Amino acid sequence: MSRSMETVHVRKTYKKRERRRYAHAKAPHVPPPEDKSSTRTWHRKSTTLAKDGASADATRSSFLARRPTFDAAAPSSVPRAIQEEHEQTHPLSHMWTMYAHHQTDSASYNKSYVKLMDVTTCEEWGQMMQYVPGAGLFAYRNVHIRIGEKDVTGLSFFRDGVTPEWEHPANLGGTTLASRLRLEPCDATALWIDVLCECARGATSDDVVGVHLVQKWHALRRVPVLRLDLWLTSDADVDGVCHANPHFDFVRVRR
Repeated sequence: MSRSMETVHVRKTYKKRERRRYAHAKAPHVPPPEDKSSTRTWHRKSTTLAKDGASADATRSSFLARRPTFDAAAPSSVPRAIQEEHEQTHPLSHMWTMYAHHQTDSASYNKSYVKLMDVTTCEEWGQMMQYVPGAGLFAYRNVHIRIGEKDVTGLSFFRDGVTPEWEHPANLGGTTLASRLRLEPCDATALWIDVLCECARGATSDDVVGVHLVQKWHALRRVPVLRLDLWLTSDADVDGVCHANPHFDFVRVRR
């Protein structure tokens, strides 16, 4: 084949491709045939259910019959041993009492505190920690805790029914170890939880009658300062308690 004939053949092939492409572009779009069998079937079923009330009631009844229900009288899947373990309480070695303190003068100190609750088991200790305000709230300047119309300025935790009064027989002639702490709210909460836990689980010595957390104010900066007091008995080993807690830098106050 000569070069001129080869050129003519290429041109004819190119023109055929162009005509096919143009014809396909100009052809109108024809959508695929619609399958109306499902639509007609659904319409016929819905019309039948709408006209026939009995069929609708039967369908609803069958649905309710298949729906799972809760039977309160059915036996629990939790083993009995686990239920008894959760129902069992874990008593403490001593009974402890939580008190809330109000701001008052020395003349009416016996009316400056109210009893919140007694703690005799580990479960009651957990309830106390859940419902009694945390010590971190006393570290804020603009947070006020109130019982009725009185502001709460402190909390105390005492053993075996001892009240937070120097006149109580268990507190006569004893010593108070006071420590002023400038703590962040989260640190104050963590410290107070640790102190209450040590008291409740019996880790503290018998010399410790109770602990008292009170909110004080810095005279110049006007910021709250927390004071943690340990109330000791008259025959307590004060030096041993101070040496065991050197980071508190306790100040001794004789009662």
